[in-house]
Amino acid sequence: MKKNLITCVLCSCLIFSSAGSFCLCNEKSVTEGFIFAESSEKEEENIFDYTVSEDGRYCVINGIIDDTDPELYKVLEVPADIEGLPVRKISDNAFRHNAVIEKAVLPEGMDEIGYAAFAFCSSLSDLNIPSTVNKVSVESFHATPWLAAEKKAAGEFLVAGDNVLLSYTENDDEKVNEITANIPDGVRYIGREAFSDTKKTTCVCFPEGLSTVYEYAFADCSSVKKVKINSDIKEINDFAFWNCGLKEISLPKKIAKLGIGSLGFVKNGSGIAAVDKEFCITGYEFTIAQWYANKNSMEFIKYEDKYDVNGDCEVNGYDVSEVKAMVFSNEKIEDNPVLADGDMNNDGTLNVFDVLRTKRELLSSGNMEENNEN
Repeated sequence: MKKNLITCVLCSCLIFSSAGSFCLCNEKSVTEGFIFAESSEKEEENIFDYTVSEDGRYCVINGIIDDTDPELYKVLEVPADIEGLPVRKISDNAFRHNAVIEKAVLPEGMDEIGYAAFAFCSSLSDLNIPSTVNKVSVESFHATPWLAAEKKAAGEFLVAGDNVLLSYTENDDEKVNEITANIPDGVRYIGREAFSDTKKTTCVCFPEGLSTVYEYAFADCSSVKKVKINSDIKEINDFAFWNCGLKEISLPKKIAKLGIGSLGFVKNGSGIAAVDKEFCITGYEFTIAQWYANKNSMEFIKYEDKYDVNGDCEVNGYDVSEVKAMVFSNEKIEDNPVLADGDMNNDGTLNVFDVLRTKRELLSSGNMEENNEN
């Protein structure tokens, strides 16, 4: 609530108008010759323990100040900014085991919720995950009523924030022994430990547009034998497929990061990480896929096919779509050499004949996918 302040013209003292316009230093009423100013009440006390990032560009919430009255955070409202800096992250374990929080209101603009940030918050049943959050894991909310309710409502795939897959729940039909998990279109990130409960899933298919697999996403998924990667994948983070049943994988040209132990590592007899000697990577020469395989003494199979236009180590309908996009880009090969990948008949130009050539190649090989033909 705002209050009017008066500036005394005799002594420049600020006084509340509600005090009867009385100036203490002059000991008489001020009835004229004053101006009004606005001042807000004392700001609400900060209840958050926070730090500023090393680059000084944003704040990280680390928890609640120890002596804070619990009544102040039953409904936990995280501010959008502190000291003029945006709140971008909640750190690992920030509110872990807090039994008071019933509702958490998080601001748009936040992009990361740390590991176990709200784990074991036994009263937390109401929570919003901002659409800007792109790094969060199912373990961030482990053992909370909110997570249990969300999983039940979501069914097979729980997606939140900026299209982050938080968790995958298998079909519990006892008659089904093998499952293929087709991750929904639109998912951009696979969160940490998202597939941690997998027991029967043997194959996982990534949708176009999925760019990042976070740490331990498929850890200990012994049933998973095949993963179909898309051409848009950019990052597979540390130990993403740790001790997984996967024995081979094809990686696209565009992939930019393979974290420590991200692929082909298993537990040895002592429980320590060791390279799976049976693991094999298929990919393009002079890419990070080859570098990773060589660094970890894994088998590398060179892939090369003119008709694999999008570089995902597979020839299918997506390549036809890629050639179409090149043809209708209204650019010439001499202006953009990258478009030369779409010149299937090597005549130096991009036109409908290149699309037809690609379709014919796919049809002759029996690899054409009807749903991607257009």
